[in-house]
Amino acid sequence: MEEAARELQKYDIEILILQESRWSEEGSIENEHYIFYYSGKAKQGKNGTKFIIDKAPRTKIKKMKAANCRLSYITIDNKQANITVLNAYAPTEEAKEEEKKQS
Repeated sequence: MEEAARELQKYDIEILILQESRWSEEGSIENEHYIFYYSGKAKQGKNGTKFIIDKAPRTKIKKMKAANCRLSYITIDNKQANITVLNAYAPTEEAKEEEKKQS
């Protein structure tokens, strides 16, 4: 997590969206520069989505919601209109058919 934050700072990236983060449950973790919003299966090690957001635009985040371990979104407050950013993860073609059909 700290390594990712250093790289984002190095390249001046404010929002990063990741899939297959493999963190369990749903929550957030803050450090000095970033906040990590994550969601995943109850059992760690499969699926999951994550948003890493810089300290500056963090106050503009109105909502973070995980629909399930494969789909989440954030809503960002903007002067003209709110912006909703989706984060979706789907298994690859090599995955078992039953895994592809699970939500």
